[in-house]
Amino acid sequence: MSKAESLPPATRIKLASIEDLARLIITWTMRHNPQAVFYLEENGKHYLFTLTTTLGYYQFHGLPLIVYVELDKPPEGKFIAYTTDPEETVLYKNSMEERRYQYVPIIKVSERPAFFK
Repeated sequence: MSKAESLPPATRIKLASIEDLARLIITWTMRHNPQAVFYLEENGKHYLFTLTTTLGYYQFHGLPLIVYVELDKPPEGKFIAYTTDPEETVLYKNSMEERRYQYVPIIKVSERPAFFK
């Protein structure tokens, strides 16, 4: 068995809403850790997810985390647009033209990644 095969799988965290995912991703991005959100459609379900690592977890160098939301329908754009001015708003956009928003790209994957089990 290779070292990679003996590693425990990533821990999945299902969030309650797209707003929660956007807020988390924007916070990570503000700390100079740019993130993308991946989109997967499988068996009539729609997922937006990202992979990150919590550093210094027990004897490992970090705990891999899959943070995701399950949606009723596909995202309606290529970017998640997020603002808190004047109130928290999350939209889908196809461009990054409006400066009032922070943007997270949505990258469509063709098949379920091995880490997203």
